[in-house]
Amino acid sequence: MILPGDRPPQRGFRPQTLILLVVGVLAVAACAAIFWPGTGAVTTLVVPEGAGARRLARDFRSAGVLSSEKPFLFWTKVRGAGGKIHVGRYSFKSGRSAFWIVSDLIGGRTEKIKVVIPEGWASWQIADRLQSEGVCDGTAFLDIVKAQKLEGYLFPATYELDAGLSAASVAKRMRDKFDQVWTPELAARAQQIGMTKEQVVTLASIVEREVRVREEGPMISAVYHNRLNKGMR
Repeated sequence: MILPGDRPPQRGFRPQTLILLVVGVLAVAACAAIFWPGTGAVTTLVVPEGAGARRLARDFRSAGVLSSEKPFLFWTKVRGAGGKIHVGRYSFKSGRSAFWIVSDLIGGRTEKIKVVIPEGWASWQIADRLQSEGVCDGTAFLDIVKAQKLEGYLFPATYELDAGLSAASVAKRMRDKFDQVWTPELAARAQQIGMTKEQVVTLASIVEREVRVREEGPMISAVYHNRLNKGMR
């Protein structure tokens, strides 16, 4: 019963409620900052082989992808990104959080480069194409081919490669492809005709350099095959 002159108690805004509201707003803002996918203009960057987290943080900040290096370095450490970052070309939307950028790098969400190496190409032609496509330095590639004596072992095929790869990695990929194709059956056939793998590679390289018309291939191959059997060069 309310007596005349009595006022009902007013329910004010409790301090605890205000604190919870502020904490909630800050939590939402923090989550948005951490997990924001980015919605602005796209920036394309290449992550080269051997680049560490600190170098990438500097490069990304210089390019405007990161506003601060610290969140990026924090997430690379928390997620153990060392050794897990994939080489390649990436496209990042402005405003993308450091969390998602690190996720992209670990997941290897790169833009692949399709490189076609035709049959019969010399190593210098392969080097020119790799450099023109932005995969690796052509001169460094030729140095690797010469040092490791890979002429003839660079298998012609269509490769999906990443920008920023080292010349050594690209050369290894092409040599590995050759080893996949050089099956035990092919090795046995070479042995039947008295040829080693090195002799077969030498013969193939010579024929590829000298053939001008596809129909001439068998004839030129037969000539050099006879020379190899006689120990001639």
